[in-house]
Amino acid sequence: MIYIEVWTRAFPSESAERVLMAVKNVIPFDESLDDVEISGESVKEIRVSSNRHECLIKLRDSLRSNKILDTARMLLKSNVHGDETEILLHKQAAFNGRVHLCETEEESPLGAIKVSIRVPGAINAFIDWLAPKTEKGRIVKELSTEEFLSMIKDL
Repeated sequence: MIYIEVWTRAFPSESAERVLMAVKNVIPFDESLDDVEISGESVKEIRVSSNRHECLIKLRDSLRSNKILDTARMLLKSNVHGDETEILLHKQAAFNGRVHLCETEEESPLGAIKVSIRVPGAINAFIDWLAPKTEKGRIVKELSTEEFLSMIKDL
């Protein structure tokens, strides 16, 4: 099973709906299938939770097309805590449909979009699926979606 949680803030100068659209541009969730929560007064907290790997397919494809697999892999590996990892995405780039990775929250002036993923017993397989190891810019071994899903199904 995979557990995905996306979290960000909408500050008073931002529209919560537009921030939610930025999230959806890079992590296309489905409001009828996934949990979406907006809370808070002046600063809104936006949280999207899902257990569907489909939410991450666009991110997976963007890492490849933008040729940022090595950076994504390094960030994912450096943020592993038990069965969970996280990655930060630049909120303004996401609003424009682009994936720009951040090492810290401060790299995105209005705060980053935090994507946390928990895959009990298979976090390394998840990282291999999302951002496989490369050598000289080429993927060494690609873990297909079917292979990844069969691995986590057996856990």
